Amino acid sequence: MVEAQHTPQMRRRRMKDFGRRSKRAATPARVISDARIAMGSVGDGQLIPLVIIDLEMRPDVVEMIRFHRHLSPGDYSGQWGQLPNHEDTFALVLQFIRPVDLLLILEFDLNEHMGLIDAIVSAGCLYIQGGTDVDRLSNIFDSPRVLVELGDLGIKEIWEEMLRKYARKRVQSKGSVGRKPGTRLKTLSASGGR
Repeated sequence: MVEAQHTPQMRRRRMKDFGRRSKRAATPARVISDARIAMGSVGDGQLIPLVIIDLEMRPDVVEMIRFHRHLSPGDYSGQWGQLPNHEDTFALVLQFIRPVDLLLILEFDLNEHMGLIDAIVSAGCLYIQGGTDVDRLSNIFDSPRVLVELGDLGIKEIWEEMLRKYARKRVQSKGSVGRKPGTRLKTLSASGGR
């Protein structure tokens, strides 16, 4: 389990500041799969989002997850936002401080992961677990994972507004389905007549 450590200085940090570390750390981890799991001792048995990410190029994250299995909770700072020139994504940037100092960026595609982002924001936490392209929770359930307790990062209202705007944009981009432009829909009365 990782406990949040938030200071005003950390909250003011801009997304671009996180990219000043190594190129590998500044590259978002690819989300392979997701699930929801409930553990009796965590979150009062509520479903907690779990994100399976590709860690092939991130042995430092693999080690961090392994360390958390055997050590007491560590510290981190976290921030939600959009990375520059990534308009259809939403990112969670995690700067782990203890027991290992590392940066992890989880970038979620809004077309695929709106429900997952909403679940993470609502739950205020998530599990992170490494895997490969073929992995799903059912075949790696016993693999190490880390629980990241985000708490309130001040994103709920912003996320709700972003969710509404993105949903509106998607509906508008699909256009009028099943009818020609300029035609009116026929309405039926409650008695079934026209």
